[in-house]
Amino acid sequence: MNSPKIYFIQNKDGKFYNSRDQHWYSTFIHANFERKREVLDEIVKFDKFIGCQVYVTSEENFMNEMATATTDIVISGEYFCRLLELYCFKLPTISQINKVLYQKCKSAIEVLKPFCKMHKDFLDAKEDLTDDVSGHLGEYLSNACKVKIYQTGEMNTIIDAYNLDRKSIVGVAKKILNNKKQ
Repeated sequence: MNSPKIYFIQNKDGKFYNSRDQHWYSTFIHANFERKREVLDEIVKFDKFIGCQVYVTSEENFMNEMATATTDIVISGEYFCRLLELYCFKLPTISQINKVLYQKCKSAIEVLKPFCKMHKDFLDAKEDLTDDVSGHLGEYLSNACKVKIYQTGEMNTIIDAYNLDRKSIVGVAKKILNNKKQ
């Protein structure tokens, strides 16, 4: 059986439109979709959407992307909850600022606890390497925090290149790391 088609508005930069917040997103999972192409064919005729096109994908592909995003959210939520628990209870509550920070951390932990349960459920369901992914995420975020704020544009360029040609960028990175070790 063929999966039903769903449609999105895509601009010339490859971004997808979300009409609720009137913003363009790099992935279609953040955009609204339409089940009838004719509706979007009419909308892209408006001046606001000059140069835009109707992007077509299957509902199955959309659901796969949503499942990946959900997995990312669960693993990230679990990681941040562990991080907050690790640091929250080590805060000295002497000053009023630290007391407020402590209370905010405790509130954030309560909000993130469902993600910890979801993470455990993923592991029970033997989801592929979720603990490894969680560890890599922690290392990734730690490395990202080492980048100076004014260097983030360069990091985005590297990530964009990685997304375009992963094999080449990983090859270059390994070559640089091997040269540094010698």
